[in-house]
Amino acid sequence: MRSLMRSTAALMVLSFLGLAANAASEPPLTLTMSAPHAMTVGDKLVVTAVLKNVSNQIAAIPWGVPYTTVVHREDGQVPPLKPGYWASGGSRFLVPIEPGKTFTVNMTLLSRYDLAPGKYIVQIKLPLRDPNYPKDTMIDSNEITITVLPKRPGNAK
Repeated sequence: MRSLMRSTAALMVLSFLGLAANAASEPPLTLTMSAPHAMTVGDKLVVTAVLKNVSNQIAAIPWGVPYTTVVHREDGQVPPLKPGYWASGGSRFLVPIEPGKTFTVNMTLLSRYDLAPGKYIVQIKLPLRDPNYPKDTMIDSNEITITVLPKRPGNAK
């Protein structure tokens, strides 16, 4: 009986250590973004965001958690927001993603920014809501560079 209790206690400790090791490792999801390399002032930028489960367990991401769009010019300056917009977005649904599988969504970005012609670096940050990871764990996408071109004369947008 004592042997069984010791074995159970040992398994509990190993399970706890496994969870602790898991919490210190990389997030279970990766976020990859792709988009056209250029747009015209006033256009909406539609990006494709791909969440991939790189763990060996089902990962559920509450897509309704506000994502943050990080935007800055090559010189580090952040463009101003248009009136009535804020820096986070998101919709309200839960996305379960099986190990090795992906979830793809098209997102409209940058319509909230007043962009002048130039090059901008864009990244999406999504908070991970998983009890096995620290509360402030973020899933960061890759950075992409977008060139914003001036409107052409006669191009009324």
